[in-house]
Amino acid sequence: KCKIEKVFLFTILCLGILYNFLITPYMTPDESYHIDMTYRHSNTLLGIESAGENKCYKRMDDTKIEFTSEPSLENYKNIYDGFFRGVRDNRLVEADATSTTEAPMILYLPAVLGMTLARLLHLGTVPMYLLARWCSLLFFALMTYIGMKKLPFGKITLFLLAILPMNLQQCTSFSYDAVINGVIFLYICCCISLTWREEPVKPVDILVSVADGLADLALWIKLWSKGEEYNG
Repeated sequence: KCKIEKVFLFTILCLGILYNFLITPYMTPDESYHIDMTYRHSNTLLGIESAGENKCYKRMDDTKIEFTSEPSLENYKNIYDGFFRGVRDNRLVEADATSTTEAPMILYLPAVLGMTLARLLHLGTVPMYLLARWCSLLFFALMTYIGMKKLPFGKITLFLLAILPMNLQQCTSFSYDAVINGVIFLYICCCISLTWREEPVKPVDILVSVADGLADLALWIKLWSKGEEYNG
């Protein structure tokens, strides 16, 4: 009796939280790069200057904890030990980081806001990582939920596409796929809705669809100009 889009929102958030713990930080492809880019953008929001190529100013606590890119008991031990821990050493130090090849902040905005909030609340490294990842998932879930509400048909298909394991893995990480895929799903749903609706299309609906499409095109051009891979 519940609408399918509400079932979707509940399902993806539950699965996403589960993925957030099972697939620990740094385990998804290229996540070390995305984490460092998110950290740099968070520093920008907090008014912290850049440390230069292959460097980033981080809290001392964040430089001490290590996650491996492969599943390991050490990763889960880090989650268990640090989940409720606040930051102990908040001093900023210059730490090694991946290349500073720029990707625009808007691609990382949900994760950046989550990380920045965690830093302002003096949360530890583990809750900071998990909160930032959960914000990315929440953005993707909301974009897909809004698009699904607009669809006149095919809601089950979109439901299944959105919760595919590969998609969940990317959208529950620091990857910008959460933003890109969410925007793409919303844009496609808006286009289908406008095509199949019986009542006249309002100018505001056209404006929203055009703006959404231009935003997606702008993201593609930005990534292409920087030599980044675009999976949209």
